[in-house]
Amino acid sequence: MIQMINQTELQLLDNIQTNLASRFSDGYLSDQDHVNNLINWADFYRRNLHRFTEHYLGIPLYPYQRLMLYELGNAEESVTVAARAAAKSFIVAIFACDEAILRPHSRIVIASSTLKQAKLIVSEKIEKELMPKSANLRAEIRQIRTHGDEIEVDFYNGSTIIVVVGNDNARGHRSTLLILEEFRMIKKNVIDSVLSQFQVVRDTGYGMMPEYSDLPPEESKTVYISSSWYRSHWMWKLIKDSAMRTGAGDKRYALLAFDYIITLYHKIKTRSQMIKIKKQSDPVTWMIESENLMIGENEHAYFDYEMLAACQTMKQPPIYPRKDINSDAPKKGSILPHQEGEIRTLNCDIAFVDKKGNDNSIFSIIRMLPERSETIGLSYRKQVNYMESVHGGDTIKQALRIKQIFFDTECDYLVLDLRNGGVAIYDMLARPTYDDATQTEYPPLRAMNDENTAKRIRAEGALDVIYVVTATQKLNSDIAQLTRREFSEKNVSLLCHYDVALDEVLPKVKGYSTATDLEEQMFYERPYLETQAMINEMIELTYDRLPDTGVIRISEVGTNTKDRYTSVSYGLYFASLIERDLLATDGQYEYRCLVN
Repeated sequence: MIQMINQTELQLLDNIQTNLASRFSDGYLSDQDHVNNLINWADFYRRNLHRFTEHYLGIPLYPYQRLMLYELGNAEESVTVAARAAAKSFIVAIFACDEAILRPHSRIVIASSTLKQAKLIVSEKIEKELMPKSANLRAEIRQIRTHGDEIEVDFYNGSTIIVVVGNDNARGHRSTLLILEEFRMIKKNVIDSVLSQFQVVRDTGYGMMPEYSDLPPEESKTVYISSSWYRSHWMWKLIKDSAMRTGAGDKRYALLAFDYIITLYHKIKTRSQMIKIKKQSDPVTWMIESENLMIGENEHAYFDYEMLAACQTMKQPPIYPRKDINSDAPKKGSILPHQEGEIRTLNCDIAFVDKKGNDNSIFSIIRMLPERSETIGLSYRKQVNYMESVHGGDTIKQALRIKQIFFDTECDYLVLDLRNGGVAIYDMLARPTYDDATQTEYPPLRAMNDENTAKRIRAEGALDVIYVVTATQKLNSDIAQLTRREFSEKNVSLLCHYDVALDEVLPKVKGYSTATDLEEQMFYERPYLETQAMINEMIELTYDRLPDTGVIRISEVGTNTKDRYTSVSYGLYFASLIERDLLATDGQYEYRCLVN
């Protein structure tokens, strides 16, 4: 603790500072010793924000949080990559308040990818969490505005904290400290062309005085903070550059990283909670969000992350079927009416026996929306609008769930993989199915493209809507190449990223906004999580080309699966057949046997 400025430090003060007390006729600062101590404490706290937080604000910190604040306060550019639940937003809020108090007239801008995340720093962290803990912080803040898109904290010393959404509309702000919250979600070109342009020199007041005209200006600061992601993302280069600079001893830069052990050690999460999270996550999501690993595509990967992420453009709600097999509640969400010419398919990859510790069946819905262009003619825009995984094994339950989804979401066709128990499911679908929960009898369904399969069970009134797939090595190769081409050419739209959905899409869904428990909310969130799981699954798939035939063979690595990929790729294959038939008839709707 510092009690009094010593003679060595006193010699560092200039004439204005050593006589500053003469400018005050009375009060605390009219005593030069008090002025000297104030200067000393200000310098000490600016270099040690963790001590300022605990001493002045009275907010206790964990050791890793002290380290974070120290590094953030002393670096001109810092990069922090931390696991979920590592209290990143909490530290960002404290850091912003510390800088605002200790550096008057600071212009602090916190940019986030979504409005919800942007508001969280001020409304939840500063206003609801930090201010109740600290009387001194409450005394420093003049007012907080969180109405609509106006999110701002005003301090009595002239500093401000402004929160913005990191997009092209964020122009016009000025910052002496720029904090990029969850920066992996912000586009690189927005950071470079919009957000970085905010940075200016802090108005210290004394900078305009002739006595200090030769003093170098105070450098602005940039803070990058996020959870981990894929190595193909631009953040990986930022991390490597920061590592090289800090490794070379450049004190202007700092790089910090924390995994889930932090949350366990400091009891932010319990061991049982983390075990539950791991069981509910696919391996890649667990490695990224908990182990804080930057995942790189395998050198033999057939799909890359950037290709798939570029297709996550859908910001409309999914088509939700009834919640589950045992639910007697009405349909959840809203069923979108068919657009003119739209074809809707339910695509099923069936799990009948446990394979590699995973026995989930995958059901996905693809909307085929007609488009016409001068070069191609009539084609379809494909939207992977819904995805669900259910525990496999029980053919009766799986067949019932398939029919519930098929009829609830008004699908036209059902694409069914006959492998891995698919034939057994087909036999159940080919018969009438009674739903005890809703007292509904669903009609039988029949294969439309395979007479041998259709002859297995002949039920009166069966609907010819099942397109069965009995894949050969050559067909799987063709499907893989088709799927890659469709994604690379952006002919497929996927549900938007989970974080974007939480902020922009799901709050507008009536059932989600009125949900009273976590399970109900998860029903609405699950299609977005399944979409992310599919992306994780696909970038882990490897391929090799058979030398004799040139056939491409797609394979899983280790205990990974490709069930979601199979469901969607077979749906895209079926869509390509419809497009081919339309093109063969000069774009006219003449191939009626495929239209339900």
